[in-house]
Amino acid sequence: MFAGLVCPQNLEHRLDAGYYDSKHLAIRDLLESLGAKRLRNLVSKIACGPFGGNAIADDLYQEDGLMFIRPINISSNRFDDSSLVKVPENILMENGLKVYQGENLYFGRVGVPCVALISGKTSISPNIIIAETKNISADPYYLFSFSSSSYGLSQLKRQLKEVAQPTTSTDAVKDLLVYEPHLTVQAYIGNKVRHAELLSQHAREVKLKLDSFFGEFEVEQEQEKIIYSNTSPELLTNILTATTYKQKYILNQENIKTLGKTKKILDYLNSISNGFDERTDVTDGLPYVKVADVRPNSIDLFNCGRVRKSALTDASKKQTPEKGDLLLTRKGSFGIAAVVMSNQEFLCSSEVFCCKPKRHDLMPILSWFLNHKAGQLQFWQFSTGTTMPGINQENLNNIFIPDFSDWDIDGFNYHYNVYYNSFSNAEKLILTSRFLVEALIEGVITQDEIIEAQQALESDDNTKDKAILSKLTEKGYAIEDAKPLFSNLEELYEILEEAQQEKEQG
Repeated sequence: MFAGLVCPQNLEHRLDAGYYDSKHLAIRDLLESLGAKRLRNLVSKIACGPFGGNAIADDLYQEDGLMFIRPINISSNRFDDSSLVKVPENILMENGLKVYQGENLYFGRVGVPCVALISGKTSISPNIIIAETKNISADPYYLFSFSSSSYGLSQLKRQLKEVAQPTTSTDAVKDLLVYEPHLTVQAYIGNKVRHAELLSQHAREVKLKLDSFFGEFEVEQEQEKIIYSNTSPELLTNILTATTYKQKYILNQENIKTLGKTKKILDYLNSISNGFDERTDVTDGLPYVKVADVRPNSIDLFNCGRVRKSALTDASKKQTPEKGDLLLTRKGSFGIAAVVMSNQEFLCSSEVFCCKPKRHDLMPILSWFLNHKAGQLQFWQFSTGTTMPGINQENLNNIFIPDFSDWDIDGFNYHYNVYYNSFSNAEKLILTSRFLVEALIEGVITQDEIIEAQQALESDDNTKDKAILSKLTEKGYAIEDAKPLFSNLEELYEILEEAQQEKEQG
């Protein structure tokens, strides 16, 4: 057991011990000494989504309409539109929901605190808290950078109560202490987030080109009817449940077969192994990728948990991911595929398959197909389990995969690398904004240095900007013996220029 003393002047309305953790008190004291302001005083309004009769039912979601923001869209502290739903504006108005415009902050209300900045016209679910930033002097993108930094999120974590479903209150968001540097500093840091958005949009444009490789695999009609006697013998598998032979699944498989020769997943892989089971989390260790860290065609090695570095020697060769391998989630959010694109050492949990390829150059197109609707339907077709659905190794081999022998693999991989570099550098720029906020607060970098860099950029001189970016590491700003965050700054500037030109050309 542990015990600590709390000075009477630090006592507030809360009596739970975690609220008075010395780390939380130190952050509060540091921010107050820097003249930090409450978020409520830096934005125009903070409000929670509607409850009760005004909540939007799932059956009101439609293909067209306004973005309806839910916690799943911001859980990674970035706007994730892969599970975005939309609701027509007239339906929102009929149900008494508010519509928001502009560049606003969106905070998750339930679970681990998270925040994202989203531009455009939206409405929100009951489990979202919005901070409107219209008509304010502070830079909205800087406010996002601070809120998603360790100094922002730790304050929100402090407010959580130890209950079954931890909740971030609207008051906790309103009372968030925000360090407010010079507006030029805010602009420099905020512009890193803007550049990240620019690269993300560039990645989305390239994604359309990659999706076009699989355009013929779309099935026009999806019906819930279950086929029993009409299923051809070649489509029967080791699974005898009726849902496996729903018409939408059978139509999908028949469509894949009519478009050319098919193969099994093991035709592309040397081995499929469960990841390494490691239960102990450490602060500074080896990246440990779990299901939530594997997204379609990307792996989050920055925000994932950490485990002891010695675990790398305990894992087998087949369990140890290497550049060019394929990761595939097998439980919960199963069937999500991503290629390992870096040489960074890490391990993945046992709920993620580590797949060793026969040909590394075929992994990007294999990953893209598995994440495509034609692949995802098959994962659900051959899934097992009810409370925690998943896919096992045996059923993986029931999935029909195109024979990529005659495909333009070089052309696909060219676009894939552009997509990956855009997406990866966008993630790094978001980290850059957070690390710079933390470095400013901790006195590792000065406001004058950042102001000089911003003024130089406005004169088309990136020398001082490059000097700052070169000091960024995967662990923060100017951390000794840490791996540089950007391995090639010239590539970053080039891809930003390309994305900007594409935007200007429409």
